[in-house]
Amino acid sequence: MDNNSQTEHRLDRIESKLDALSETIISIARAEEKLTSLEKEKLIIWRRIEHLEEDQKKHDVQIIENKGTIQVLNRVFWIVITLTASTTIGAIATLVLK
Repeated sequence: MDNNSQTEHRLDRIESKLDALSETIISIARAEEKLTSLEKEKLIIWRRIEHLEEDQKKHDVQIIENKGTIQVLNRVFWIVITLTASTTIGAIATLVLK
């Protein structure tokens, strides 16, 4: 009986170790699934960042082009204002001096 009891005790220990091992394997499998999911999400985010960088470069080019146009329009505006003011002052001076 004593030998049978020892064998049973050993089998119980082996069974508990196998249970712990199977729980560990399940945990590792879940961790692998999470890692795979995170890797996919990382790739999606990376593609979005690349797309945003491309958009930013396009916008930077557009801003530079618009800056030149605005500078030209600003100069034209002030030329028109100056001419209008000069013409108005000249007309008033002509009327006053007559």
